[in-house]
Amino acid sequence: VVALSMTAATLVSTTPATTPTVLHLDIFLHRITLNVLKTDTSLRRQNTVTVSETGLFTLLDRWANIIAAQFIQTSRYDPMHQATSEQELFDALPAWIAERVDARSSTFSLDTGGTKHEVAVSQEQLLQACSAIYPQIVQLIRDNIPAGETATLIVSDRFRGFPGLTDSLHLIANADLAFGTEDSVAAAVSENESHIVSADGSVSHTTSLPVSASVQAPAKTSSRPTHALVGHSARAIGGALKISGIVDGNITSEGAPVCTLFERGGETLLDVHNGGVTVNGAPASGTTSLSLGDVISLGGESLTLISVS
Repeated sequence: VVALSMTAATLVSTTPATTPTVLHLDIFLHRITLNVLKTDTSLRRQNTVTVSETGLFTLLDRWANIIAAQFIQTSRYDPMHQATSEQELFDALPAWIAERVDARSSTFSLDTGGTKHEVAVSQEQLLQACSAIYPQIVQLIRDNIPAGETATLIVSDRFRGFPGLTDSLHLIANADLAFGTEDSVAAAVSENESHIVSADGSVSHTTSLPVSASVQAPAKTSSRPTHALVGHSARAIGGALKISGIVDGNITSEGAPVCTLFERGGETLLDVHNGGVTVNGAPASGTTSLSLGDVISLGGESLTLISVS
């Protein structure tokens, strides 16, 4: 394995930039950092600042204790009582946070000794662990955007599933929000190999790279939903998206529609044709206005509203 001595921020930001300032927000085991980069014909890392000394280690520990307390309150089962179940909780937690579908409430499951334990954990409970950090993040980002400019803000995929983070970042009016993907760094390394690896195979510390037109930029978000996401499959809403059901993890429009997603007057709306449709767990009927992150459920399956441009 070759260790590349360069920041992930420089790598994932080597994409066609429309702003002179690019910010990359990342989280590590013991801290959260903001990288400030400038772009013209090349992308140069200008500065790296620590947002908070609270990192994944502390947040995962807080979330684990919140979930354990919820288990105790609802079923008197304490996963922290035995080392085996405690370890299983910590092992399952990172993926569960990243893959939460329903932002308002999610079910956490543990299978210990052949017995399955489940508990519902609300977004409000999870927010207890990280809500105090978000104002620090928002303020530092604002402080690093030059007056009168709009910056590109790329959020590391390690923040995926963090409760309430996207809503907080949308408070920054002069930041074009984009999200890195799990393979962003690997794709950028492959694209820029000739710039970071010498002919003799050595790797140098690199803080400047050419801006490449061939690396796919992270998906930018807008203020309203544009796509319906099921698993890893997203369907564009467009003028109207008729939904008959969700089959094998995909939205189907075959047969009589149960509901229709459509855009009108700058809004994304849901028109319910039959019963059994919920939005964020509440029964929906008639026409309902929708927001980013709303979860629509029908026939025991769910889809999440996202924004992609």
